[in-house]
Amino acid sequence: MEARNIRYSFILFFIHLHCLCPTFSFHYSQSHGFNSHNLSCNSNDLKSLITFTEGLDDSMVLQWPLEGVHNSSSCCNWEGITCNTSSSGLKNIVGLNLSMKGLRGELLIDLQGFDQLKYLNLSFNSFTSTIPLNLFLLPSLEVIDLRNNLFSGELPTKLGALSTATHIDLSFNLITGAIPNVFRGLSKLRRFIVQSNNLVGCLPSSLSLCSSLQFLDLNNNSLGGRLSSINFRRLVLIEDINLSSNKLHGIIPESLSSCRSLKTLQLAKNYLYGNVPASFRHLQALAYVSLSGNNLSNLSNTLQTFQECQNLKVLILTNNFNGETMDSNGVLLGFKRLKVVVIASSALSGHIPSWLSSSKELRLIDLSWNQLSGTLPLWLGTEMEYLFYLDLSNNSINGEIPETFAKFKSLTSITYLNESDDTSYIFPLITKRNGTVKEYNKYMSLPPLISLSNNLLNGLIPRELGKLKMLHVLDLSYNKFSGPIPDELSGMKSLEKMDLSHNDLSGGLPSSLVELTFLSSFSVAYNHLEGMIPSGGQFFSFPSSSFEGNIGLCGEFVFPCNNLTGHVSHEPLSNESGVGGDDDDDDDSLIGLPFFLGIIFGLFLSVLILTFQK
Repeated sequence: MEARNIRYSFILFFIHLHCLCPTFSFHYSQSHGFNSHNLSCNSNDLKSLITFTEGLDDSMVLQWPLEGVHNSSSCCNWEGITCNTSSSGLKNIVGLNLSMKGLRGELLIDLQGFDQLKYLNLSFNSFTSTIPLNLFLLPSLEVIDLRNNLFSGELPTKLGALSTATHIDLSFNLITGAIPNVFRGLSKLRRFIVQSNNLVGCLPSSLSLCSSLQFLDLNNNSLGGRLSSINFRRLVLIEDINLSSNKLHGIIPESLSSCRSLKTLQLAKNYLYGNVPASFRHLQALAYVSLSGNNLSNLSNTLQTFQECQNLKVLILTNNFNGETMDSNGVLLGFKRLKVVVIASSALSGHIPSWLSSSKELRLIDLSWNQLSGTLPLWLGTEMEYLFYLDLSNNSINGEIPETFAKFKSLTSITYLNESDDTSYIFPLITKRNGTVKEYNKYMSLPPLISLSNNLLNGLIPRELGKLKMLHVLDLSYNKFSGPIPDELSGMKSLEKMDLSHNDLSGGLPSSLVELTFLSSFSVAYNHLEGMIPSGGQFFSFPSSSFEGNIGLCGEFVFPCNNLTGHVSHEPLSNESGVGGDDDDDDDSLIGLPFFLGIIFGLFLSVLILTFQK
């Protein structure tokens, strides 16, 4: 069930990716000169197509002209089919692309035909049962794309018979069991993707024999054993490795440093320990690294090693190096091309490291959930020209916010932010705030943010922050800020979230804040604010919890104000008739009551007197 839930949580991302990119089949067909215009398929291929449709719950979904199909010779013109003319003059099916057609049922493969089939794409459908053995016996098949279906069962040992395969993608299914040790015969395999299934067991050592392998993705399974079971020295062409979210243990093997073409390395959320091999400094093509959620040690040496990877852009080391220090004792000179650094949730002591100021290309810094102390350095605003995402929350940083924070160029100019980076490469980042988990496929998709919450910061909130007109999130909650909320904060026209709660702020709420038309989340709870809550704009939509804990605050839709006494009632207004009426009307009604009582009493006495007279 867990794999199925994960499958559906990621399916939208892959549909988006599929729609953005030209289909593989188009490029494959063009490069091989295939053309299905006015062609027909041979009789054996036709029989295999009929068998294929017999496994479907509803073959009419394909809109193929199946009536009289046994006598038809035009199936090369059917949707999703690509044909080629063989040397003998026969029209053979070489491509079958039925991605996202709403197909359900069982995949049936008839070996009578499809002997020239090179490309099979059935992704994003709802095929069930196991993957048929016959699929791996097709003699010419190069590309298999069955991702995002409901295939179950284990990977068959017949997988090793597919000697022509270059691309196998079985991701986001319900496949169980171990990966068979059958890769000796897959010498042409370039891409092997089986992420987000229910695989168990160890990594097959025969993967080392796939000398053409460029892309390996087994992310989000339950694979165990040691990573060193694969001899990476043989995988000299590999560029991308994703083994995250498994149960791998042991040390990171030094043989990985032989993969000189390696661009992306993702080993997050495993049980790896020890040091990052110093030989990783030779990985000059390495650009994206995620090692978070392990038990690695020696942060200082790790940073020194990766500093020598000249093309490194993203470095994520969260939840490692428990209790070590962030300080580097001056041995780090900075990263020339580093754009993202995340070293969070590691209980690290020390200060905000000075080597960050030498990493001029940084866009994103996340050092949250550590034990960092000291003050905010001035260079954060002056040296970080491209920085648009800064998370230093949940530390012990003290002092005031320097005025230089208003000088982040990427947060003051839309042009500067938009032109500051190339976001062509997909490398997912996950954020978790207030129990909400969000995944962003590119780091430049993250909302521009400054989060300094849960620290020991004090002093005034600088009015200069209002110049950050591109900022989306400002979180200064749970600190010791005092004084008024600057009216100039209304200049942050792109702001979507502002949290100033749990501080010592005083004075009133600036009415200009209603000009923040994108503001969807706002809190000043538990301060010492007073006066009227602004009305208009987004303030009509904020709940009373956004203002609670301020005994002097009142407002029309939150806490009613008593106009006569100045007393603030912190009971919500009622919608019942007659409640919350004008004070003068209430007084008038009370003054008129004795007059009417006197009239009634007088009439009663008159009746009694007349009665006794009779």
